[in-house]
Amino acid sequence: MTMVSTAPDAIDEIFISYAHVDNESPKKGLDGWITRFHHALEVRVAQVRGQKPKIFRDPKLQGNDVFGDLLVDRVQQCGILISILSPRYLKSDWCSRELTEFYNAQQKAGTLVVGDHKARVFKIVKTNISLDSLPEEVQALIGYDFFKLDEKGRPQELDEMYGPEAEYAFWARLNDLAYDIAELLDLLETKPAAASPKPMVFLAETISELNDERDAIRRDLQRHGYTVLPDRTLPLVRSELERFLQTELVRCKVSVHLLGPDYGIAPEGTEESLTIVQNRIARDLGKAGKLARLIWIEANSDGKDARQTRFLEQVRTDPGLDEGADVLETPLEELKTVLYERLKAAEQPVVSVPPPAAVSGAVRIYLVCDARDLEAVEPLRQYLKQQGCKATLPLFEGDEAELREDHEDNLRLCDAVLIYYGQGSEAWQRKKMREVVGSMGLGRKAPLSAVGIVLGAPMTDAKEDFSSDDAIVMKMPEAFAPDILREFLTQIQAARKQEVV
Repeated sequence: MTMVSTAPDAIDEIFISYAHVDNESPKKGLDGWITRFHHALEVRVAQVRGQKPKIFRDPKLQGNDVFGDLLVDRVQQCGILISILSPRYLKSDWCSRELTEFYNAQQKAGTLVVGDHKARVFKIVKTNISLDSLPEEVQALIGYDFFKLDEKGRPQELDEMYGPEAEYAFWARLNDLAYDIAELLDLLETKPAAASPKPMVFLAETISELNDERDAIRRDLQRHGYTVLPDRTLPLVRSELERFLQTELVRCKVSVHLLGPDYGIAPEGTEESLTIVQNRIARDLGKAGKLARLIWIEANSDGKDARQTRFLEQVRTDPGLDEGADVLETPLEELKTVLYERLKAAEQPVVSVPPPAAVSGAVRIYLVCDARDLEAVEPLRQYLKQQGCKATLPLFEGDEAELREDHEDNLRLCDAVLIYYGQGSEAWQRKKMREVVGSMGLGRKAPLSAVGIVLGAPMTDAKEDFSSDDAIVMKMPEAFAPDILREFLTQIQAARKQEVV
């Protein structure tokens, strides 16, 4: 049993507010859930910070007015309030008073939020409660759910009584909480510092069955010192949601979207799911070159209904929907690898390079093609070389990480891109085009001078009708004719002349 300090002159860092019934154990010989939570949190925060936190928890054994006044004074002066929400908590006048007194005291002092995003109130949801029934003070906060829904949709608390899986989930969630509290305690102990140079990350809300994956990414980012948004629950009315997303996303350099088989909930005022709305707003910023997007699709996700099936298919194949994004259907660890590559590129300061005194030096053209088209693109490469251009082909040998790194380096360093669309599939062409459009997210210093797509053999009906708003389209059904590159090279030349003006 954890000993609880009741000394009135103690200066508390953390105050745990809870309902007494939630600490009653149904299992003989087992401490109550709140007691075990308190002890585990105290130990884990101490391990994270190297310093034992001062946590106060009212044993709820006294009800006289004198003790009540002392408790109100204590909750007003603590640094952090942990509200453990449950049906009984919502019905308790005393619990409501603890939350209100702390909230009002911090709001009056202007210290309710530390920095620009960390609230002093931590919302612990012990069992499932509807959002509209929660106290107003915590409705907008992102909480820590210490329950899961079973196969019948009934809430089951994260408790060792329910087996190893529930116990593991308890410790994983408590670990997240401990790190977040430790970070806030560190902020409270130090003077305000300059904003972190690390870029912010928008980690989109996702369907419930991918919450564990989302938590794992959030936890990893925070361990590396990145601020993760959103840090409050999303509004569920379309107009409010879109305004909120615009405000949050414009602060970020990278957004991450996790997609699975479920369509998910649709905010009021739209039939689009929450995941679709977030992706759409992020896409618009991505098109402007202000945001790098990563879309991760869970393995073997085909959609449980027609809407999600259609959305996933569009993401995979339609550049109009996920333009400028990296679409990954890989293990979660590979998503993390790519994410940190994007963040590293975003952290690098943009160095202003003076333009050349004259149009000189070889133009670097990245000639993208399928391995089967190497012979077909050779005349293109030789002609570009004759025109004073340096045409670079992709690597086709090496492991996946090496190939990706070389591809991204070429996209970042080249002056222009020419895609040869021959034996590659339509999906291959669309993927390459998305990567080209999203190349500003790789740390490019300037937009591409020109983007071209050469339609080579075999010609298909789709190629005959092919058009693009993002590239110069050239047809080369048979032998190479230099004239097809005239517009592409003219655009590069015009861009080079513009640099020296």
